[in-house]
Amino acid sequence: MSEYQSQILIVDDNPTNIDLLRRFLDDDKYKIAAVTRGEVALKLVEKSPPDLILLDVMMPGMDGYEVCRQLKENMQFEHIPVIFVTAKTAAEDIKFGFQLGAADYIGKPAQREEVLSRVDNQLKLFHQQMMERELRQKSLKMAELGEMVAGIVHEVNNPLGNLKTAISFSQHNVDEIQQQWQAQTLTQNEFAQFIDQQKEALESCQVSIDLASSLIQSFKQVAVGQCSNQKSKISLYHFLEQVILSMRAKLKKYPHVIENKVPWEIELDSYDGALSQVVINLINNSLLHGFEGIDQGCIEISAETFDDHIKLIYRDDGVGISESLLVKIFADFYTTKQNQGGSGLGMGIIKSLVEVDLQGQLEFTSQQGRGVQATITLPLTLK
Repeated sequence: MSEYQSQILIVDDNPTNIDLLRRFLDDDKYKIAAVTRGEVALKLVEKSPPDLILLDVMMPGMDGYEVCRQLKENMQFEHIPVIFVTAKTAAEDIKFGFQLGAADYIGKPAQREEVLSRVDNQLKLFHQQMMERELRQKSLKMAELGEMVAGIVHEVNNPLGNLKTAISFSQHNVDEIQQQWQAQTLTQNEFAQFIDQQKEALESCQVSIDLASSLIQSFKQVAVGQCSNQKSKISLYHFLEQVILSMRAKLKKYPHVIENKVPWEIELDSYDGALSQVVINLINNSLLHGFEGIDQGCIEISAETFDDHIKLIYRDDGVGISESLLVKIFADFYTTKQNQGGSGLGMGIIKSLVEVDLQGQLEFTSQQGRGVQATITLPLTLK
């Protein structure tokens, strides 16, 4: 038996057709589930998403066209390939099915070799697309972490330089006071001045150590979260402070302001790595696109809870996005900054992270000249 069995869902109101397809498919190669109603199929997909769906068109109640339409409208499941297995093979029927998002067609009565060939082809494409998606996300993570590493190194150098200066100054003072003490020329005022200088030097050292520690801790928290797939308890206000601090080096290059208005008591149980990617990408998009030509912009992040969900609201007061561009921003690789640091991955990955990884919803609105708003609705406790 192979190490991984591709999961196939058969949806057909006729049990005889289901039995036929089951016999065609190799039980050692595929893990097969079957239902006879479209409504039940959608519920099963939500519970356990398959790798492929073999879908009849003519069914009582919800037909195959409607099942396919609802699947393709849901970003969590739109990537699942759907093969219509149907007697409706007229040109207009096939065209309509493809317009709904079908990946392929198998005409009834189904033939074994055709079923195996088309199923195998779609599963290969599906797994290849999933690998490409994972690689894109990993590439983006590594790019973000690389940028953070460079920024943190630069930022930590400043407090370490201050620390070195303070220690050198303190050592010089100690040498001088020791010489005066040995020469018995040390006055009470000079000793009192020495004590004050040492206190100032120690305070400077402490400030530098605290800053360096905070910078390293912020990077550690964000980096570990992005490199793991573990859920964790998140204090949202402090989490955002850590993310913003981890971007300190980049943010210092701009005059823009980030206001964290999230209530300190809000907590959620979720994937902090995915959430940090969302926030970082939103901020990067504002810096790169939203504040172009603006002297000083403002980013505001707020949140509120309702029932068992949280609504995280991200706003900037930048140039906004025209209606014609707004409909394209979630497309893979779409960017208006192809040669200026825009990968075209940001907004598409934000949507994917929110709706797939974080099991939430993303609403993105904008008007040209009036900034953007991203409203992210997330469960307080991820299932």
